[in-house]
Amino acid sequence: MIENDDGLSREDAARLRISQISTLFVEMRTLLAKWLHDAGPAADATNKQMMNKINELQGAHMMVLRAEEAFHDKFDTDEIADGIDYDAARDDIGRELDRLRAAFTAGAVFERSHDRTD
Repeated sequence: MIENDDGLSREDAARLRISQISTLFVEMRTLLAKWLHDAGPAADATNKQMMNKINELQGAHMMVLRAEEAFHDKFDTDEIADGIDYDAARDDIGRELDRLRAAFTAGAVFERSHDRTD
């Protein structure tokens, strides 16, 4: 199994990164929601500067939600959750290639022996 500098396998490192990023998204959503709550409803804002700030916060909140959704769509696949054993897959592929090479070599030897005229 291939390990990174932290001694984690690729799969474990990927799971750790996904977990850390998911936690970051939760913290960002929580902070943005708090700021929106502290700012009060947009209808209660009396000056233009406050309205602009609320709109910025709402826009940032929506961007975080879209980014989080896109992130999970891309990286939160069943393959990662199931933990593909890449080493076993490489071994299986290697064995299949060895069989193909052996069959090809045996076929070439067989053809050459039949092509000979004694």
